[in-house]
Amino acid sequence: MEQRGKYLLLVLFLVVFSIRVYLSFQNPLLSSDESYFHVRQVENILKTGKPLFYDPLSWNGSKHHFYATFNYLASFFALFIKKEIVFKVLPQLFASLLLLPIYGIIMRMIKNENFALLSAGMSAFLPMFFVNTINTFTPLTFALFIFFSLYYLFLDLDKHIYSYLFVLILGSFSHPLILLFSLCLLGYTFFSKTEGVKLQNKERDIILFSVFFPLWTGFLFYRNALIMNSKEVVWQNIPQQMLDLYFQKVSLLDGLYSIGVVTLILGLYASYNYLFELRDRQTYLALGSILVSGILLWQKMIPITTGSILIGILLCILSARSLQDLSFLIKKTKISTHQNKIFSGIVLLFIVTALVPGFIDAKNKVINEPPVETIVALDFIRNNLPLNSTFVALPSEGNYLNGLGKVKNIIDTDFLLKESNSVYNEVKRIFLTHSATEAVELMSKNNADYLLITKEAKKEFNLKKWAPGESDCFELIYDVGTEIYRKTCRKVNTFE
Repeated sequence: MEQRGKYLLLVLFLVVFSIRVYLSFQNPLLSSDESYFHVRQVENILKTGKPLFYDPLSWNGSKHHFYATFNYLASFFALFIKKEIVFKVLPQLFASLLLLPIYGIIMRMIKNENFALLSAGMSAFLPMFFVNTINTFTPLTFALFIFFSLYYLFLDLDKHIYSYLFVLILGSFSHPLILLFSLCLLGYTFFSKTEGVKLQNKERDIILFSVFFPLWTGFLFYRNALIMNSKEVVWQNIPQQMLDLYFQKVSLLDGLYSIGVVTLILGLYASYNYLFELRDRQTYLALGSILVSGILLWQKMIPITTGSILIGILLCILSARSLQDLSFLIKKTKISTHQNKIFSGIVLLFIVTALVPGFIDAKNKVINEPPVETIVALDFIRNNLPLNSTFVALPSEGNYLNGLGKVKNIIDTDFLLKESNSVYNEVKRIFLTHSATEAVELMSKNNADYLLITKEAKKEFNLKKWAPGESDCFELIYDVGTEIYRKTCRKVNTFE
């Protein structure tokens, strides 16, 4: 890497990191329910030295099954830095550091600093990535950094084989995204064989190890979940109705926005060009990764957010190829003197269609999530209700109840090792039933004392008014944008 490239990359990193940290500190709270799951893990590690593998507040008391490497890393920094700062800054640091392997990958492909910096900058402000990782405390940015570090190291195994093996082993004990990287290597092998590109012996050995070692560690880690949930582990045991609901919400327009029109066009052009006309082994890893991620998204086997971010970043990497090819083409034409204007226009188009909308959406998300009405309701719960209270709420609000309300939930978003389908169906029935007797029965069955109805719950279940709330078996104890009902009747024997 030339000195000029190093300085410009450092400047780009500082700009991205500063913007991310600035936005994250616009709200004293974190902007995702899952964040509070990991906050509680770090707090427990600091107190006891281990995470909450058994959580008395989640699912009325249940076991959790997750990789804790990120939580231990955050706990280590929290020994020296105020934990509230760690929660805000650490994920943003990994999101910004992601520029380094992405820049390195592109430089390996095209050896052009300007296009490498441009494409890496586009990846940093990809709307889906930028919006969904601002002001969150989850392992996703850490996992993405490991994923693309492995990608970069794999492209030059002769120099980085030991670093690659170290990062692979670290990733195998850090996040399930490492299993996706293993599948991406199989996609790379498929395209290489299809296009007649011979793999080196070292490559074949590394690919075999990279596939079987994470699979082995994953099997050891998930063996109990496999025994309990069988093949549903592949879908993280998410209730089928929730899977259908989340994937139905995604439209073509959403997909274009999340990836960016400029990134999509440039990335797809490079994909076509190097798939059907040119040969390049470095490009095949990106193509194989896009293919695998697309198939897994189609089969609903990875979250929409994770899959879209991966595909978007990979298209950003491929877009550097298109920019270089376009530069070569322009130089052969009479408009070569206008090359700078053309590329300035491309940058401006990306800013208008992706960067600015993404920045606005990210800022709105930071300010408005969690919603003010929900925050005030959780404050009321924490300050006025018994600590052993158990709530019925949306799964996406379960960790808010644990982390901010300090009370129990009967369902949240950790579905492994749980009877997720039956519990979710009962929660849905509680929200939708017109029978107070049925609501009492289902809440009693799940040892729930209270029902939390937020605007999000009303929207998800198309609920204008909760019918059982007018009976003598429920008391409306809070009604300020969010409703909280207390169950006052005991279990009704009619349903037994």
